Amino acid sequence: MKNKNSLLFERYIAGELSESELNWFNLELKNNSNFAVEFNTFKDVNTILSNKKYRDFRVLLSEVHTEKFGRTKKPKILFYRFAAAASFLLIVVSSFLLWQSHIETQEKNELFTSYYAEMITLQSNDVENQHLAKAVDFYRNKDFKKAIAIFSTIANTDTVNPSINFYLALAYLGDENYTESERLLNATIDDNESSFVENAEWYLGVIYYQTKQYKKALHIFNTISQNPNHYKHDEALEAVKYINKEIP
Repeated sequence: MKNKNSLLFERYIAGELSESELNWFNLELKNNSNFAVEFNTFKDVNTILSNKKYRDFRVLLSEVHTEKFGRTKKPKILFYRFAAAASFLLIVVSSFLLWQSHIETQEKNELFTSYYAEMITLQSNDVENQHLAKAVDFYRNKDFKKAIAIFSTIANTDTVNPSINFYLALAYLGDENYTESERLLNATIDDNESSFVENAEWYLGVIYYQTKQYKKALHIFNTISQNPNHYKHDEALEAVKYINKEIP
């Protein structure tokens, strides 16, 4: 299966993007370093594969075969031509494998990311909600320690809002304090009134994956994948595939 960006890259190289798509593509190249690396790798591989030498590769091998069995060339010439063909093939295969490895690594990093992009910045005149909005802003800017400080203060005074403990758990996760994050995520899962139960289940699996507790992670993601209504059902199926590759 092709990476989701491969078709986009092919259309870009072929000049098939619309003006709006092209504007978005150029902005993404400028602002998204992972996207830029992926595109440059794809472009390098595409350049190699479209090279005339590659297109004529079968012809070259055919000539080498004729030279070997027809004895029409000197052995030394045959050796150099065959070595050149083998070297070129090695470059093509190595470049393709490097690109595939990069794509898989990027997809895996995106799948198991500890960052919760859906956290919404709140706007309110209420003092407490202003504090919450500030904590969310710190989180979105990945200043996790400041986010933890404010979320913790709010959690001590607001025991009703189910989102606070979940947000605090994510801030701890971003700060790589897995113990506290795991504790709060489990508390969220045990809270039947929380609307963040499914979210907490997913990120608990992420913790186990990131801490290399693969059996626990596999249990979480298998459970999610068996629930077709879970909002992370499809991602859980992918997670199970990746983890099965990493378990000895």
